[in-house]
Amino acid sequence: MGLSLPLLTRGLATSIGRVAKVAGILYGLNTLGAATGAIVATWVLLPRLGFEGSVHLNAMLNVLVAAIAAAVVVGAKGWVSARRPGRCRPLRPRRADARRSRTRR
Repeated sequence: MGLSLPLLTRGLATSIGRVAKVAGILYGLNTLGAATGAIVATWVLLPRLGFEGSVHLNAMLNVLVAAIAAAVVVGAKGWVSARRPGRCRPLRPRRADARRSRTRR
């Protein structure tokens, strides 16, 4: 679970210069989602469904999310197989970033 946000960042960042922005957005959205989930669970689900009902609902939602993720992976199989299996391409700095780093040395 702790590796999902770094992997998402790696997948969404198109250049090394965008990593910080993408990571910040993802971690911010993750924090908002966690806070919203805690509030909804405490003030909506538990009073209306009770503990056992809340657990069942969350289990069904997890199965639904897993099914959607599996469908996305199967749908993107052509894109994934176009890359070399088991190899990740390293992030390369954009040309402007590379020039700036050479001039600072």
